[in-house]
Amino acid sequence: MGDFQSILGEPNLTEGKTAYLVIPQLDVDIDSLNDSGYDTPEDNLPEDYVELDSTTGKYVIANTGDIDGDRKVDKNDFDDGIDDGLGNKGQFVPMTLRLSENAREAGAEDGDVKLHFSIAGSAAFADWKLVLTVPARMDAFSDVLGTMPLADAASPVGPNSHSGTGDDSTPDVYVWDVKDFWRVPIYVRPNSIGAKPIKWELKRPDGTVFDAAEVDILAVLDLDTDSDNTGTVDRSVAEDEKENVNGGGVGQVGKRIFVNRDDDNQNGKPDVYDSADEFKTKSDNDFAQIKFDAAIDLRDFKGYRLYLIASHGLNIWADAKKTEITADKNDKMAGFGVKDVNDYPPPGASPATDQTHDVYIWWIGPNSTFSEKTFYVEGTDVGRQAVRWQLRAPDGYTILVEDMVEINVEEIVWPSNETDAAATDNPSNWASQNSANWNGFELADGWSISKCLCEIINGDDSDIRTHYPRAKTDTMLGGTPEDIYTAPMGENHGQHPAISTETYENGFVMNVTFEFDGPEYMEAWERYVYSAGNNRESASFFRNSGVYVYDHYEVQIFDTDALLKTLDAADFTTYYVDVDGASRGIRGDVDSGDVWLYHELNQDQTPKYWDRPEPVNSCITGIPYKQGNYTTLAQLRTAAERINATGSNTMIIDVTPDDPDLLEAGITLDVTLNGFGMPSIVLTSKTGNGLYDDVADKFIHLQSHWGSGVKFTSATITPKAPPT
Repeated sequence: MGDFQSILGEPNLTEGKTAYLVIPQLDVDIDSLNDSGYDTPEDNLPEDYVELDSTTGKYVIANTGDIDGDRKVDKNDFDDGIDDGLGNKGQFVPMTLRLSENAREAGAEDGDVKLHFSIAGSAAFADWKLVLTVPARMDAFSDVLGTMPLADAASPVGPNSHSGTGDDSTPDVYVWDVKDFWRVPIYVRPNSIGAKPIKWELKRPDGTVFDAAEVDILAVLDLDTDSDNTGTVDRSVAEDEKENVNGGGVGQVGKRIFVNRDDDNQNGKPDVYDSADEFKTKSDNDFAQIKFDAAIDLRDFKGYRLYLIASHGLNIWADAKKTEITADKNDKMAGFGVKDVNDYPPPGASPATDQTHDVYIWWIGPNSTFSEKTFYVEGTDVGRQAVRWQLRAPDGYTILVEDMVEINVEEIVWPSNETDAAATDNPSNWASQNSANWNGFELADGWSISKCLCEIINGDDSDIRTHYPRAKTDTMLGGTPEDIYTAPMGENHGQHPAISTETYENGFVMNVTFEFDGPEYMEAWERYVYSAGNNRESASFFRNSGVYVYDHYEVQIFDTDALLKTLDAADFTTYYVDVDGASRGIRGDVDSGDVWLYHELNQDQTPKYWDRPEPVNSCITGIPYKQGNYTTLAQLRTAAERINATGSNTMIIDVTPDDPDLLEAGITLDVTLNGFGMPSIVLTSKTGNGLYDDVADKFIHLQSHWGSGVKFTSATITPKAPPT
């Protein structure tokens, strides 16, 4: 009799009556045939057979979505539950746990709840335990909305004890005293892909297992990206926790990337406009890698479809060189199709934003498989974007399961004036904030930044570079320059700057470090050089940039050392640049305060000077553009000695405005270049060409124009206090 002698007592054979032996057994049921959706499972023999096979089970989606759009991942949505108001309340799997029929007749009750049996108050089961083991990366709740974790539920629903970390790293174990177990509904949901066995055990008072029952739940679709922004896609719990939650803390905005409007391949235009042909030798570093798969036997889903959808504002590519996605013949799909993919509007189009979702479709055939895929997501428009991975019915509309990752596309901001770059879990850390809130410089389209957003928020230092020369490949562009925009940039070289994100109307002290980068004289074409009928070139296209104070007063940065090489050239074989499509030696002279360059002689062997000279005082670093009494070759030589043409330079700019409310009224400017103090100067009128004609703003601009070749490695700005 064993255990049941204590339950039934000693047999009395003199009674002359039939004795009933009650042997309790557990039967746990779930919709293992996947034909009841999320309705209460039935107790039937076919499902019982399926439940014995650990490779099959109930198919559900990993519960990492945001069904009600409240910007909380559903598995963590405890405060108000999951309900979008349209009847969608999350994909919870109901289970039914039953005692054997004779045990129920002996005192148990039955009902319509998802999991229950009742033997409360029965002395026969004193000190027996009912144990539920929920595997790692799966949650258990006492209500269908998922607002009450099972461990927190009050008695008699809640367990008598619970063990587990609750952080998806270990299984959770719930224990009830059998005598107290009373009509307990339990709802479970997986948080990652793969088979998850749920186990019930009925244990004797000594802890040994009397009976056990087990079912498998299989999450079938999984889409992952580097949602915790560590730099790698490791398909971890930490990524699942944050892959589609738009919050305010570190990693709580999904994967973060810069909008792809910088110039990683150095061809002089924003990468968003580039094709795969323009990335043959260099990858783009601003993409978000995504990995996805389907953990089901697709042969069971013939006629169904797999959808990969990127919201407008995203493009998806097969690799980081912008290769188009095509069908993988090894998957043996019945078909593959695309819709509205990678259709970002060309430069100058209106509206200048992507208006459609990009859709990739795989039709499942009788022998289809789907191996893990890795694709790359490009951000084309700033804002909260998403990639969705769906299994749809043959009608192409009914979504059976879905997983989603959020991609947060942010402005390209160089956080030069921020400190403590390493991101932490402290929400006040600047790196955890959207880049639009950073203190630094926002880059115009076509600038280059050396690090991607993920590298910056994890502590890497970055630098920025002015625009590269425009592409001029004869075969690709017909031998003409390609503008960064559809319209020429014009003579106003301040039209495409990097602009400080903070204002400095009360004055400031700026410590900026920079290097000259690339060829000393950028390859020039047509309207920038001497050519037949267009004699307009000057010395202005040696490497140069500038710091625009309030977009009104330019402090120059100029490679005077390179300029001197032309002025000291003894003939046309000493110093070469590309002029009008050919490599030509150039020479130059200083006369009457101007620099005159030429690359050929007149018939009388006199220099054939380029039509437009450049003033000496526009070729010196550290002075306001075309300001000061600088007119001679000797002064250019002195200026060249103060700069480092092949290494780092440090310039300190001290600005005090005459009137913070009227910045056009003038400033007092003091500049120190590599330790040498320039003469203090008072400016009362505009110098240089900024964004605006006559109106000053409160910002600091870093100048860029075609082929200016200057790299900024740091820019620390200390604002001055308002005048008393």
